[in-house]
Amino acid sequence: MGFRRCPAPNCSNSSKWNSGLSFTVPKDEKRGKRWIINMRQDDLLEKPINYCHRNILVCAHHFEDTQFMNVKNNTLTHDAVPTLFAVSNPPRCVTPRRNLSGEQVEDQAKKKKEENDRNQSCRDLGLHQGTEVYVSGEERKN
Repeated sequence: MGFRRCPAPNCSNSSKWNSGLSFTVPKDEKRGKRWIINMRQDDLLEKPINYCHRNILVCAHHFEDTQFMNVKNNTLTHDAVPTLFAVSNPPRCVTPRRNLSGEQVEDQAKKKKEENDRNQSCRDLGLHQGTEVYVSGEERKN
């Protein structure tokens, strides 16, 4: 099987480098169409939802933290919809941003940056997520 690329606009994640590319478009017609519309993939609207469910994988970067059922960000809630995209007019977020204090927003941004930097370092080293890495004599999991 070949590598799959996340269909979200301006996203370069693929299954070759990102094991987080694992969320399939829902079989539910209404929710599946919402995913496709949010990803700006209008050409997929013509395809049957079962085709999209079998062939389209979306990476975790496009879901808000509140859309995950656990801290590992590997299980979505039953009503999750991707809303985080690098476009000038992204879809409205599910979680209102105004509920977060400035400090909370900074903390979230810092955590995301650290995670992205760690993932990029692992990719640069040719490691996959979950590989044990030894840093300064300490064992860490990615």
